[in-house]
Amino acid sequence: MDSFFEKHNNAIPIIKYNRLFVLAEDEADITKVRTKDLPKTKLLKKAENKDNEAFTVFVIGENKKTKHIIDNLNLATIDIGNHFKVFDYHKNETPKLIEDIKKTPGIKKVLVISDDTVSSDSYDANVFVTLIALQNAFPNREMLSYITELLDSRNLHSVKDFNIKNAIISNRMMSLLLTQLALNADSKNFYEGLLTIDTEDGGNFFDIKIELVKNFLDINQDLTFTQLWQLYILRDF
Repeated sequence: MDSFFEKHNNAIPIIKYNRLFVLAEDEADITKVRTKDLPKTKLLKKAENKDNEAFTVFVIGENKKTKHIIDNLNLATIDIGNHFKVFDYHKNETPKLIEDIKKTPGIKKVLVISDDTVSSDSYDANVFVTLIALQNAFPNREMLSYITELLDSRNLHSVKDFNIKNAIISNRMMSLLLTQLALNADSKNFYEGLLTIDTEDGGNFFDIKIELVKNFLDINQDLTFTQLWQLYILRDF
């Protein structure tokens, strides 16, 4: 593959199934060859490994799915290790939650779950009560983030007013999943693998971890890519 870059700079090669596929804006770009010498490669240093940093998930609230959520989080502790901990609270235990967050080191995430045992117009009421209390206690949110589950899609906009990026409308999510399965029954294995925590062989093939590049690379200056092929430099990260 390296020989490809020595000659071409308008396309990105992709190796899949032991075959070479080329990604380009136009078919003509595939055969274009470079007119200038290959620039020197800039080595990027990996950032300090943060995999062993303390990581805690706090779950507050309860509904019909809570037990399964807690069970799956506890299963995840087997793969991730003893630096990952899970705590759960009744929806009325916000003061205890805040106290525990303050004395817990490392990365902290709070999962706020809606209450489906009340009337439908109050499903998400406890979510807002909890968020208001958390916002007052942690205005800066250092190493702290929130994930909220909603049952009423009309509340999504209001939740975003709390500067929450991870708000999930669980009923809509399940509807989308069922729709995908109805349209393509063969996708069941994919979604099952994606949504199942596998503890026997150290993780599932479909496990996805999304992180900022700055968490993995020690970058002290802006990175610019003047040619498509330069993206290939990041392939091993």
